[in-house]
Amino acid sequence: MKPAGAPAESARRNRTVVVVIAAIVIWSCAPCLVAHARSPATATGPRDISGVWWTKTYTPHLIPVGGGEVPLTDRGRKLYGQAQEAIKNLTFENTFAKAGLVPSWKDYADAIRRGPVTELHTQAEFAGKLDKTSPTAIVYGTSRKCLPPGVPRIMAAPYPFRIVQTRGQVTFLYEMNRVYRIVRIDAKHINTDYWDPSYTGEAVGRWEGDTLVIDTANFNEETFLDRSGLPHSDQLHVIERLRKVHGGTQLEALISIEDPAMYSRPWTTRLVYEWRPDVTVQGDWVCDEKHRDLAEVRGIHP
Repeated sequence: MKPAGAPAESARRNRTVVVVIAAIVIWSCAPCLVAHARSPATATGPRDISGVWWTKTYTPHLIPVGGGEVPLTDRGRKLYGQAQEAIKNLTFENTFAKAGLVPSWKDYADAIRRGPVTELHTQAEFAGKLDKTSPTAIVYGTSRKCLPPGVPRIMAAPYPFRIVQTRGQVTFLYEMNRVYRIVRIDAKHINTDYWDPSYTGEAVGRWEGDTLVIDTANFNEETFLDRSGLPHSDQLHVIERLRKVHGGTQLEALISIEDPAMYSRPWTTRLVYEWRPDVTVQGDWVCDEKHRDLAEVRGIHP
Protein backbone atom coordinates (compact mmCIF):
# COMPACT_ATOMS: atom_id res chain seq x y z
CA MET A 1 0.00 0.00 0.00
CA LYS A 2 1.41 3.44 -1.07
CA PRO A 3 1.84 6.25 1.47
CA ALA A 4 -0.78 9.03 1.34
CA GLY A 5 1.74 11.59 0.07
CA ALA A 6 3.01 9.46 -2.82
CA PRO A 7 0.78 10.92 -5.53
CA ALA A 8 1.78 14.49 -4.63
CA GLU A 9 5.46 13.57 -4.49
CA SER A 10 5.18 11.78 -7.85
CA ALA A 11 3.48 14.81 -9.38
CA ARG A 12 6.26 17.10 -8.13
CA ARG A 13 8.88 14.73 -9.51
CA ASN A 14 7.13 14.69 -12.90
CA ARG A 15 6.93 18.50 -12.98
CA THR A 16 10.63 18.71 -12.19
CA VAL A 17 11.46 16.36 -15.06
CA VAL A 18 9.30 18.44 -17.43
CA VAL A 19 10.98 21.70 -16.35
CA VAL A 20 14.46 20.20 -16.77
CA ILE A 21 13.61 18.86 -20.23
CA ALA A 22 12.11 22.23 -21.22
CA ALA A 23 15.24 24.05 -20.01
CA ILE A 24 17.46 21.70 -22.03
CA VAL A 25 15.34 22.24 -25.14
CA ILE A 26 15.37 26.05 -24.73
CA TRP A 27 19.12 26.10 -24.07
CA SER A 28 19.87 23.94 -27.09
CA CYS A 29 17.70 26.18 -29.27
CA ALA A 30 19.10 29.45 -27.90
CA PRO A 31 21.17 30.16 -31.04
CA CYS A 32 18.03 29.64 -33.12
CA LEU A 33 16.09 32.09 -30.96
CA VAL A 34 18.88 34.66 -31.15
CA ALA A 35 19.10 34.31 -34.90
CA HIS A 36 15.33 34.69 -35.13
CA ALA A 37 15.43 37.76 -32.87
CA ARG A 38 18.01 39.32 -35.11
CA SER A 39 15.94 38.85 -38.23
CA PRO A 40 14.89 42.30 -39.42
CA ALA A 41 11.61 40.91 -40.64
CA THR A 42 10.54 39.56 -37.25
CA ALA A 43 12.43 41.22 -34.43
CA THR A 44 11.48 44.79 -35.31
CA GLY A 45 8.44 46.40 -36.79
CA PRO A 46 8.45 48.30 -40.07
CA ARG A 47 8.96 51.52 -38.13
CA ASP A 48 12.22 50.29 -36.63
CA ILE A 49 15.09 50.85 -39.08
CA SER A 50 17.81 50.57 -36.46
CA GLY A 51 20.91 48.51 -37.17
CA VAL A 52 23.92 48.53 -39.49
CA TRP A 53 23.29 49.16 -43.19
CA TRP A 54 25.77 48.96 -46.06
CA THR A 55 25.31 49.52 -49.76
CA LYS A 56 26.36 46.83 -52.22
CA THR A 57 26.91 49.36 -55.00
CA TYR A 58 28.92 52.57 -54.74
CA THR A 59 27.16 55.54 -56.37
CA PRO A 60 29.69 58.32 -56.96
CA HIS A 61 27.30 60.11 -59.32
CA LEU A 62 23.66 60.44 -58.28
CA ILE A 63 21.22 59.71 -61.10
CA PRO A 64 17.56 60.82 -61.21
CA VAL A 65 14.96 58.10 -60.75
CA GLY A 66 13.84 57.08 -64.21
CA GLY A 67 17.12 58.18 -65.79
CA GLY A 68 17.88 61.32 -67.75
CA GLU A 69 20.10 64.29 -67.02
CA VAL A 70 20.39 66.04 -63.68
CA PRO A 71 18.46 69.32 -64.26
CA LEU A 72 21.32 71.78 -63.65
CA THR A 73 20.84 75.52 -64.09
CA ASP A 74 23.46 77.52 -65.99
CA ARG A 75 25.15 78.44 -62.73
CA GLY A 76 24.97 74.86 -61.51
CA ARG A 77 26.46 73.56 -64.74
CA LYS A 78 29.37 76.01 -64.49
CA LEU A 79 30.17 75.05 -60.90
CA TYR A 80 29.80 71.36 -61.73
CA GLY A 81 32.42 71.71 -64.44
CA GLN A 82 34.79 73.45 -62.03
CA ALA A 83 34.23 70.72 -59.45
CA GLN A 84 34.99 67.95 -61.92
CA GLU A 85 38.17 69.73 -62.94
CA ALA A 86 39.20 70.06 -59.29
CA ILE A 87 38.56 66.36 -58.70
CA LYS A 88 40.52 65.40 -61.80
CA ASN A 89 43.47 67.55 -60.78
CA LEU A 90 43.44 66.20 -57.20
CA THR A 91 43.22 69.80 -55.96
CA PHE A 92 46.08 71.39 -54.06
CA GLU A 93 48.30 68.31 -53.95
CA ASN A 94 49.11 68.15 -57.64
CA THR A 95 49.72 71.88 -57.92
CA PHE A 96 52.10 71.98 -55.00
CA ALA A 97 53.79 68.74 -56.01
CA LYS A 98 54.62 70.38 -59.34
CA ALA A 99 55.98 73.36 -57.42
CA GLY A 100 58.12 71.05 -55.27
CA LEU A 101 56.26 71.85 -52.06
CA VAL A 102 55.04 69.49 -49.35
CA PRO A 103 51.23 69.80 -49.16
CA SER A 104 50.67 71.16 -45.67
CA TRP A 105 48.86 74.27 -44.49
CA LYS A 106 52.14 75.74 -43.24
CA ASP A 107 53.54 75.49 -46.76
CA TYR A 108 50.39 77.02 -48.20
CA ALA A 109 50.64 79.98 -45.82
CA ASP A 110 54.35 80.41 -46.56
CA ALA A 111 53.62 80.28 -50.28
CA ILE A 112 51.04 83.03 -49.96
CA ARG A 113 53.53 85.22 -48.11
CA ARG A 114 56.25 84.54 -50.70
CA GLY A 115 54.02 85.23 -53.66
CA PRO A 116 53.20 83.32 -56.85
CA VAL A 117 54.26 79.70 -57.32
CA THR A 118 54.15 77.38 -60.30
CA GLU A 119 50.79 77.50 -62.14
CA LEU A 120 49.36 80.04 -59.68
CA HIS A 121 49.94 83.36 -61.38
CA THR A 122 48.85 85.80 -58.68
CA GLN A 123 48.65 85.79 -54.93
CA ALA A 124 44.97 86.74 -55.15
CA GLU A 125 44.29 83.73 -57.37
CA PHE A 126 45.93 81.41 -54.85
CA ALA A 127 44.11 83.00 -51.93
CA GLY A 128 40.89 82.43 -53.85
CA LYS A 129 41.66 78.73 -53.93
CA LEU A 130 41.36 78.73 -50.15
CA ASP A 131 37.77 79.97 -50.26
CA LYS A 132 35.88 77.32 -48.27
CA THR A 133 33.06 77.22 -50.81
CA SER A 134 35.24 76.87 -53.91
CA PRO A 135 35.09 73.46 -55.65
CA THR A 136 38.82 72.94 -55.06
CA ALA A 137 38.54 73.62 -51.33
CA ILE A 138 35.53 71.30 -51.01
CA VAL A 139 37.35 68.44 -52.73
CA TYR A 140 40.41 68.94 -50.55
CA GLY A 141 38.42 69.38 -47.32
CA THR A 142 36.50 66.13 -47.62
CA SER A 143 39.35 63.91 -48.76
CA ARG A 144 42.27 65.37 -46.80
CA LYS A 145 40.87 67.32 -43.84
CA CYS A 146 38.14 64.79 -42.93
CA LEU A 147 35.39 67.41 -43.17
CA PRO A 148 31.83 66.08 -43.35
CA PRO A 149 30.85 65.28 -46.95
CA GLY A 150 27.32 66.60 -46.49
CA VAL A 151 23.87 65.32 -47.39
CA PRO A 152 23.01 63.39 -49.48
CA ARG A 153 26.62 62.52 -50.35
CA ILE A 154 27.20 60.81 -47.00
CA MET A 155 24.28 58.48 -47.82
CA ALA A 156 26.03 57.39 -51.03
CA ALA A 157 29.37 56.60 -49.35
CA PRO A 158 30.73 53.05 -49.84
CA TYR A 159 31.10 52.56 -46.07
CA PRO A 160 28.56 51.13 -43.61
CA PHE A 161 26.57 53.23 -41.17
CA ARG A 162 24.49 52.54 -38.07
CA ILE A 163 21.01 53.86 -37.31
CA VAL A 164 20.02 54.18 -33.65
CA GLN A 165 16.41 54.91 -32.72
CA THR A 166 15.46 56.36 -29.37
CA ARG A 167 12.35 58.15 -28.15
CA GLY A 168 11.86 61.25 -30.27
CA GLN A 169 15.13 60.87 -32.18
CA VAL A 170 16.85 58.89 -34.93
CA THR A 171 20.66 59.05 -35.04
CA PHE A 172 22.88 58.13 -37.98
CA LEU A 173 26.47 57.09 -37.17
CA TYR A 174 28.57 57.01 -40.32
CA GLU A 175 31.92 55.34 -40.74
CA MET A 176 33.00 57.89 -43.36
CA ASN A 177 34.80 60.83 -41.72
CA ARG A 178 33.20 59.94 -38.35
CA VAL A 179 30.09 61.92 -39.22
CA TYR A 180 26.84 61.69 -37.26
CA ARG A 181 23.38 63.11 -37.91
CA ILE A 182 20.54 63.68 -35.48
CA VAL A 183 16.96 63.64 -36.74
CA ARG A 184 14.38 65.01 -34.29
CA ILE A 185 11.08 63.18 -34.71
CA ASP A 186 7.78 65.09 -34.85
CA ALA A 187 9.62 68.36 -34.35
CA LYS A 188 9.73 71.66 -36.21
CA HIS A 189 12.74 73.27 -37.82
CA ILE A 190 14.63 75.60 -35.52
CA ASN A 191 14.60 79.29 -36.39
CA THR A 192 17.69 79.89 -38.53
CA ASP A 193 18.45 82.93 -36.38
CA TYR A 194 19.48 80.43 -33.71
CA TRP A 195 20.91 77.62 -35.86
CA ASP A 196 23.98 78.26 -37.99
CA PRO A 197 24.21 76.56 -41.39
CA SER A 198 26.17 73.30 -41.19
CA TYR A 199 27.58 70.48 -43.34
CA THR A 200 24.71 68.09 -42.63
CA GLY A 201 22.01 70.70 -42.10
CA GLU A 202 19.24 70.58 -39.53
CA ALA A 203 16.94 67.57 -39.80
CA VAL A 204 13.46 66.81 -38.53
CA GLY A 205 11.50 63.65 -39.25
CA ARG A 206 8.06 62.08 -39.16
CA TRP A 207 6.57 58.70 -39.89
CA GLU A 208 4.18 58.31 -42.81
CA GLY A 209 2.97 54.75 -42.46
CA ASP A 210 6.09 52.55 -42.62
CA THR A 211 8.25 55.30 -44.14
CA LEU A 212 10.50 57.66 -42.20
CA VAL A 213 10.44 61.06 -43.90
CA ILE A 214 13.46 63.26 -43.08
CA ASP A 215 13.31 66.96 -43.94
CA THR A 216 16.73 68.65 -43.89
CA ALA A 217 17.57 72.31 -44.53
CA ASN A 218 19.94 75.08 -43.43
CA PHE A 219 23.09 73.74 -45.09
CA ASN A 220 26.36 75.59 -45.57
CA GLU A 221 27.87 75.71 -49.07
CA GLU A 222 30.99 73.67 -48.31
CA THR A 223 29.94 70.28 -49.67
CA PHE A 224 28.83 68.54 -52.88
CA LEU A 225 25.77 66.38 -53.39
CA ASP A 226 27.93 63.48 -54.54
CA ARG A 227 31.48 62.37 -55.32
CA SER A 228 31.25 63.65 -58.90
CA GLY A 229 30.91 67.23 -57.64
CA LEU A 230 27.23 68.08 -58.10
CA PRO A 231 26.98 71.52 -56.49
CA HIS A 232 24.45 73.07 -54.16
CA SER A 233 23.77 76.46 -52.60
CA ASP A 234 22.55 77.48 -49.16
CA GLN A 235 19.02 77.08 -50.56
CA LEU A 236 19.41 73.29 -50.61
CA HIS A 237 16.41 71.40 -49.24
CA VAL A 238 16.60 67.59 -48.98
CA ILE A 239 13.72 65.20 -48.33
CA GLU A 240 14.65 61.55 -47.61
CA ARG A 241 12.07 58.78 -47.53
CA LEU A 242 13.46 55.66 -45.83
CA ARG A 243 11.66 52.32 -45.56
CA LYS A 244 12.51 48.66 -45.14
CA VAL A 245 11.89 46.45 -48.15
CA HIS A 246 12.32 42.76 -49.05
CA GLY A 247 11.27 41.50 -45.64
CA GLY A 248 13.44 44.01 -43.82
CA THR A 249 16.70 42.82 -45.36
CA GLN A 250 17.11 46.04 -47.32
CA LEU A 251 16.63 49.74 -46.64
CA GLU A 252 15.44 51.93 -49.51
CA ALA A 253 16.15 55.66 -49.56
CA LEU A 254 14.35 57.97 -51.99
CA ILE A 255 16.18 61.30 -51.78
CA SER A 256 14.62 64.42 -53.27
CA ILE A 257 16.76 67.47 -54.04
CA GLU A 258 15.42 71.01 -54.25
CA ASP A 259 17.80 73.93 -54.87
CA PRO A 260 16.53 76.59 -57.31
CA ALA A 261 19.97 78.19 -57.53
CA MET A 262 21.56 75.02 -58.96
CA TYR A 263 18.69 72.93 -60.36
CA SER A 264 15.85 73.99 -62.64
CA ARG A 265 13.40 71.68 -60.86
CA PRO A 266 13.31 69.28 -57.90
CA TRP A 267 14.62 65.78 -58.67
CA THR A 268 14.85 62.45 -56.86
CA THR A 269 17.48 59.74 -56.66
CA ARG A 270 17.31 56.25 -55.11
CA LEU A 271 19.79 54.34 -52.96
CA VAL A 272 19.51 50.86 -51.41
CA TYR A 273 21.37 49.33 -48.45
CA GLU A 274 21.72 45.80 -47.10
CA TRP A 275 21.05 44.91 -43.46
CA ARG A 276 24.44 43.87 -42.01
CA PRO A 277 24.30 42.69 -38.37
CA ASP A 278 27.70 41.04 -38.93
CA VAL A 279 29.45 44.39 -39.48
CA THR A 280 30.75 46.83 -36.89
CA VAL A 281 30.91 50.49 -37.84
CA GLN A 282 34.47 51.69 -37.22
CA GLY A 283 34.77 55.27 -36.03
CA ASP A 284 38.45 55.46 -35.11
CA TRP A 285 40.10 56.00 -38.48
CA VAL A 286 41.34 59.09 -40.32
CA CYS A 287 39.73 59.83 -43.67
CA ASP A 288 42.88 59.53 -45.76
CA GLU A 289 43.96 56.12 -44.46
CA LYS A 290 42.87 52.75 -45.77
CA HIS A 291 41.06 50.74 -43.14
CA ARG A 292 38.33 48.57 -44.62
CA ASP A 293 38.23 46.10 -47.51
CA LEU A 294 35.66 47.43 -49.98
CA ALA A 295 36.09 44.60 -52.47
CA GLU A 296 32.51 43.47 -51.98
CA VAL A 297 31.14 46.89 -52.93
CA ARG A 298 30.49 47.14 -56.65
CA GLY A 299 31.75 50.29 -58.35
CA ILE A 300 34.89 50.68 -56.24
CA HIS A 301 38.01 50.96 -58.35
CA PRO A 302 41.34 49.76 -56.88
